[in-house]
Amino acid sequence: MLGEIQVEGEVAVGRYAKLYEETQRENNNFNMTEQEIERALSNTPKAVRDDISASQHNIRRFALQQRATMTDLSWEDPEQPGVTLGHRHIPIERVGMYIPGGRYPHIAAASMQSVTASAAGVNSIVACTPTRADILDADGNRQPHPYVVSALHLGGVTDICAVGGVQAVGMMAHGTKYCAPVDFICGPGNQFVAEAKL
Repeated sequence: MLGEIQVEGEVAVGRYAKLYEETQRENNNFNMTEQEIERALSNTPKAVRDDISASQHNIRRFALQQRATMTDLSWEDPEQPGVTLGHRHIPIERVGMYIPGGRYPHIAAASMQSVTASAAGVNSIVACTPTRADILDADGNRQPHPYVVSALHLGGVTDICAVGGVQAVGMMAHGTKYCAPVDFICGPGNQFVAEAKL
């Protein structure tokens, strides 16, 4: 599957999304639109949004404290004039995260990954999460769980993709017409997703 995605890009992603998730998107573009994200936010009760915001506030506070402990170092060796040693902490440019579907929405996974990456200074964050048979839009198309989409959006994700499985990992790793490749992939998943991330 990964080899086909590397060669065929979004065409292969679309083929496997249809086969395994019964999901189709126009032009095999799995990026959620602003309207879809807004609909997910409006389908997330205010109490749940407030809980997500409160937990993300705490995650962000701790992540920023962690980041503050990682200081850069530049040291000129007094015994060797002209020799400077050190290290710098540079955020990864583009991170991909996988949020599984399953029976219950994985709000914590969405929050922990997105907020931590955002606090670290990652500029571009893409998240993939599968669609569900029990959550349909007005046209009858499957959508991801709105609570997960809300957590990703509130956590600072720049691109939310409505696709799961190995095809999502392949899309993030190799890139497609609609999804630039990422530098690092994180997040839980089933045995196939875990294998694909290797």
